[in-house]
Amino acid sequence: MGADSGSTMDEYDTDNDDEAQSESREAAKANTGYDLIYILDSIYHFPPAVPHFLTTAIQSLSPGGVIAYTDIIPPPNLPSWLGYWILPTALGVPTRNLMQRPKDLVAYKAQLEKIGYVDVRIDDWTAEVFPGFAKFMRTKGGPWTLVARGAEWAFKNEWKFIAVRAEKKK
Repeated sequence: MGADSGSTMDEYDTDNDDEAQSESREAAKANTGYDLIYILDSIYHFPPAVPHFLTTAIQSLSPGGVIAYTDIIPPPNLPSWLGYWILPTALGVPTRNLMQRPKDLVAYKAQLEKIGYVDVRIDDWTAEVFPGFAKFMRTKGGPWTLVARGAEWAFKNEWKFIAVRAEKKK
């Protein structure tokens, strides 16, 4: 297409484009989805809400495909003024991801199963993550000590940091 080739856009052979598009459509039909969707420490930021994302994600998994992610669950007694007015802005988390969450890990698992996931495994990493993160942030000093205090507050106030693994039925 360059000046040296003497070709112009008008001379471009579109027959190959049609063939390539047809092959692409055939490949897309053969693709049954992803084998793995992995989300590290961010799902609680996804709007409009975590369950909406999980419902969409299962449609993108191949049969037997796995979704694996970490999530932060607020305590069931989170004050509404904090969950509606302060934390969404401070943390960049949609309000629904703070105020409309399962109240415990049993309800969390049930929600995943209702969406259609099977072999759901939820591990509570709270005792390792929040104290370790706070300790690390304190080593950074300065304003990072505020982040450390936030992690310590979350741990003390029964926030949960969980790891989740679930499959789409085969």
